[in-house]
Amino acid sequence: MNWYDPSSGKIVVYNAGDIAWVLASTALVWIMIPGVGFFYSGLLRRKNALSMIYLSMMTVAVVSFQVLFLFTSVNSDIF
Repeated sequence: MNWYDPSSGKIVVYNAGDIAWVLASTALVWIMIPGVGFFYSGLLRRKNALSMIYLSMMTVAVVSFQVLFLFTSVNSDIF
């Protein structure tokens, strides 16, 4: 995958294997996050377990929003 940078005049080459590895790692981490919530809820009393799972999911939502905001602010010419 080639990309031409008009500001510097260079051609940047992206390796498809690197992109696939990052996407696969991201998917594994996203699967792992609810598991961490269930693990933490198992360490608590029953009445606090649901709030710990909720906290884990809210962490995913906040981080996703931050990454999206950072990506669009850095690469504002893409969108």
